Amino acid sequence: MLIISSLTVTTAYEIKSSSFSGDINVLYVGGSGAGNYTTIQDAVNAANRGDTIFVYDDSSPYVENLVIQTPINLVGENKDTTIIDGNGDNGIVIAVNNTTISNFKIINCYSSSGILIGDPSSMVFFVPGYVYNNSVDNIVFENNNINLFIVGNNHIVQNIICNDVGIYDVFLLNSYNTTFKNNQLTEPGINIYYMGFGLDFADYVDFFYHDIDTSNTVNGQPIYYYKDTNNLTVPSDAGEILAINCSNITVDKMANPLFIEMALVNNSTISNNTCNLFLGAANNNEIVSNQIVEANNYHYPFEGLFSGVVIGQTSKNNDIKYNTFTCPNVSMMLNGSNNDISWNNFEGPDGLVGLLGQVCSNNYITNNTFTNKSKYGIALSISEEDEIYDNIITFNSECGICFESANGNIVTTMLMQLIRVIIIGILQKLVEQILSADLI
Repeated sequence: MLIISSLTVTTAYEIKSSSFSGDINVLYVGGSGAGNYTTIQDAVNAANRGDTIFVYDDSSPYVENLVIQTPINLVGENKDTTIIDGNGDNGIVIAVNNTTISNFKIINCYSSSGILIGDPSSMVFFVPGYVYNNSVDNIVFENNNINLFIVGNNHIVQNIICNDVGIYDVFLLNSYNTTFKNNQLTEPGINIYYMGFGLDFADYVDFFYHDIDTSNTVNGQPIYYYKDTNNLTVPSDAGEILAINCSNITVDKMANPLFIEMALVNNSTISNNTCNLFLGAANNNEIVSNQIVEANNYHYPFEGLFSGVVIGQTSKNNDIKYNTFTCPNVSMMLNGSNNDISWNNFEGPDGLVGLLGQVCSNNYITNNTFTNKSKYGIALSISEEDEIYDNIITFNSECGICFESANGNIVTTMLMQLIRVIIIGILQKLVEQILSADLI
């Protein structure tokens, strides 16, 4: 595990009260004194490594899309009144290491991120270039698509307040060892995501290791983050549950709707909750009698694709039973193998697809109901030897079951069986009538 580098955050009070007799070089924005910059970006462009930029709230809001490419300290006068308005785009892009941002309100990045920590200029396979050792402190986010988008390692996020978010408060993409303290988030909270060219989830587990304690909350309830532990029951007041490399965890009858994200978690039970769920490289778990009412698993970078439950790559031998899915978009994404998906109810006219399987095999899909989807009841791509039978699949607009690049799958449905019974019954009746009429 890497050690987080030391970062010094200079507060507005310290700047305004300092005599600046040391080596700190301070640039000012938006004030009335001589030499003040009109825009924050102008000051950023003029700054040298290690400089501090102090932004007065006198000229707020600043309608800007900042790009920082030199390590600096960017400090607002007051987190409630020093406002950066992204006007639909990213509010701040930190494309460099060892930078701190503090004391701002960042708003209206409704098509992008309030703060993006990563370098878009070195994008590889939709992943911005990695940056390291940055700090975000005392920030208010409001009306952004994603409040804080983080790529790279060893960052510090503390004292942020999130309001009115489109998708996620915090989206961690190929990032590990980030520290979270005293943050007030909204549902779903923190999403940990990875992208790469391989299909073996074990190559990416480091991205699930972070420092997250219960001083962080979702909708006022604590985030419980577990790593490398066994045999525990999660307290019922959880606002979000994150777990890596654990076994025998019980998540039952949570008091609040919540997001559950688990990687390398085995032999655990998730039951009787209102939740969204992600399982990666998770085996022998029971997912039973849950209500899936939201679709908070965001499949970056595919615009508009969300799912209520993800059974992720290399997840095997899980029982997903007696759950009710009423979430929009995709009810369940299936990437694993040898899972038992039975007696679930995939209903609701807002959904696109009931069960979307990609790179999946030998799964047992039986006695489920797939109805009223605007596209497909079941859609399987790169699927091998999945067994689909005794399901009710009706009133799905485009197709009940759709296959693409699929081999060796076995399909029967209750409706198909019913039709066969009806046909056999009609033929028997016809034969009886013919015999009784002495026509043969």
